[in-house]
Amino acid sequence: MSDNFQSWTDISILGSGGFGKVCKVCTDTGSILAAKYIETSAMSADSQREVQNEVSTLRQLDHPNIVRFVTAKHQGNKLVVFTELIEGSDLSELGQLAEQRAVGFLHQICKGLLYLHTRNPPVLHRDLKGQNIMVTREGIVKIIDFGLSIKLNMEMKRGMQATDILMTCTNACGTLPFMAPNVKSDVWALGITVYQMISGAVPFYTKSTTEIIDTVTGSGAPSRLPVKCSAQLSDFYSSCTALDPGRRPPVRELLQHPIFSGY
Repeated sequence: MSDNFQSWTDISILGSGGFGKVCKVCTDTGSILAAKYIETSAMSADSQREVQNEVSTLRQLDHPNIVRFVTAKHQGNKLVVFTELIEGSDLSELGQLAEQRAVGFLHQICKGLLYLHTRNPPVLHRDLKGQNIMVTREGIVKIIDFGLSIKLNMEMKRGMQATDILMTCTNACGTLPFMAPNVKSDVWALGITVYQMISGAVPFYTKSTTEIIDTVTGSGAPSRLPVKCSAQLSDFYSSCTALDPGRRPPVRELLQHPIFSGY
């Protein structure tokens, strides 16, 4: 996919949220891409350059389970991030999955995360969740949306306490359960993604934003998965969501877990 284009035309809206919108676009060179429009008027010049640098880093990524970044361009007060267009559904749209299918997707997610975490310097996703994991029509997992919207949102609210920032996020109830109460956030989010795949829901979905924050930072994730599953998958989930980050294995070790013995 070439980034040698000057203009583009929106074909359809793929999604929208507090960050802006994502559109299917056609470039003047004939490429069909996804374009994420991000409002930047409230950002400092330094932060805009930082995001541009991050996009440049992401363009170097090349893995079958990672969305392919193309380029980023400015359009007025918006930053437009272009990626490959993925035809399929995100994990949250697939609902509750049979364990065998969920483990197949999980294995692909882990391979993508291992690739990210072993770059030099390591790349952290920071916003891993079902909505940011696409499954193509051929069953290939693609990790998308590398936390840029959260980074921008944090910048716009600079000076606020972390809890206050979380409480003002328009999509907080969808993201908060996936956010680790300390470090190793991608591994924690991987565990919550297991919960989402196997049950079709996220933990604490009936709670308010304040209650989610108090629960996640206090007692952590639910101690067990809400549906009957194998002891191996339960162990994998528990390892990822250990409240003590020192007990959360790195992704390289998770890929050696017995749950993946058939892969």
